[in-house]
Amino acid sequence: SAYASLHPWEDWAESWAHYFHIIDTLEMARSLGVSLAGPFGEGEVGERGAAPFSGVPVSTLLAEWLPLAVSVNSLNRCIGQPDFYPFVLPGPVVAKIDFIHREVGKWRPTEARVPAGDSRVQPDAESGGAPSTSV
Repeated sequence: SAYASLHPWEDWAESWAHYFHIIDTLEMARSLGVSLAGPFGEGEVGERGAAPFSGVPVSTLLAEWLPLAVSVNSLNRCIGQPDFYPFVLPGPVVAKIDFIHREVGKWRPTEARVPAGDSRVQPDAESGGAPSTSV
């Protein structure tokens, strides 16, 4: 966007915002059982196994995202509303989103990170005494 071009930090923030919009919308569409049939795409959103953070390439996510975004844009136009997603994703933007997707994909929760001596840490009988947290 023009806003993102003002400063590299704005570009970075806008790239993350786009990534989160795409992931969040795909997750919601999947949970609602949204299915597309027509010129923009076909099949249930998520049937390609493009669950966010599952290690699929960003191209798979975008193969689900673009038909969904175009379909919702078309619906919005039918009722006189602005586009739901009024953006085009040129190659450099896709590369940034791909970078973010790969970085997020590296993150794996390993254990609860609670400071030593925190009174909220309790032994968990189900895990053989490994600590669990309660808030």
